[in-house]
Amino acid sequence: MAVRNLSQFGRGVRYALRGVTEFWGHPGYWSYAALPLALLLAVYGAAGWWFWTYVLNRISENIWAPLRYLAQISLGVLFLAFMVLAVNMLYELFGAWFFARLVTVFERRRYGVEAIPHGWWLECKYNGECMIFAAVTLVLWLGFSAIAWVIPVIGPVLLILVIGYRYALSYMFNSGFNRHWSTRELRLELAGHRPAVYGFGVILYFCMLLPLLPVLLIPGLVLGGAMLVNEEVAGIPSRRGKPSPDTTATPPLPGS
Repeated sequence: MAVRNLSQFGRGVRYALRGVTEFWGHPGYWSYAALPLALLLAVYGAAGWWFWTYVLNRISENIWAPLRYLAQISLGVLFLAFMVLAVNMLYELFGAWFFARLVTVFERRRYGVEAIPHGWWLECKYNGECMIFAAVTLVLWLGFSAIAWVIPVIGPVLLILVIGYRYALSYMFNSGFNRHWSTRELRLELAGHRPAVYGFGVILYFCMLLPLLPVLLIPGLVLGGAMLVNEEVAGIPSRRGKPSPDTTATPPLPGS
């Protein structure tokens, strides 16, 4: 049993690496990541302009010059730190729609799986489930982070396993929704594959600790989650080959 669990854990780690390799190895997928990245850069550019114009430059010139410069530098560092910490979350938020379409195209090409159509009601239902899941994950992260500060070794390990597991699930939701699985049904389908999910989640957890770099990894990790669902749960072998024509097209914009 221990050997089997370790083998599954190792496969979970490899799904993360395979997903990133798959994404960067096929330029036809890149547009699904470039569009949300462009949106993120536009938002960051506007936020930077606003901060420079209406915050830093509005600090009263009547303040003693060294103190004013110190205040500007301090506020600038805090602003940059916040922007760096928020970049992963915002990129996932802006990219959610595009990554869902990326998974649909990837599963069709690699596994021959067609997404089951669902209307706006199911779309809203799935989005609501994702929001609730994310909120619970945040609460758990706060709780287990506090435990990690109090209990050495065991606390941090629990934090990594619990939050990593939930990160991993969230990266598999698109593949589950394509099969009309709710978040609960997906967890039930994965019940016999938890070591693989933990392996995938540990990689996700440590990737998200890196500054800025996850922006280059997130689309591939989404594909890694789809690989895990299709190969571990559904038992569908991967079909190698060149991307089909629909992977090289720019994804349609929402509402088009």
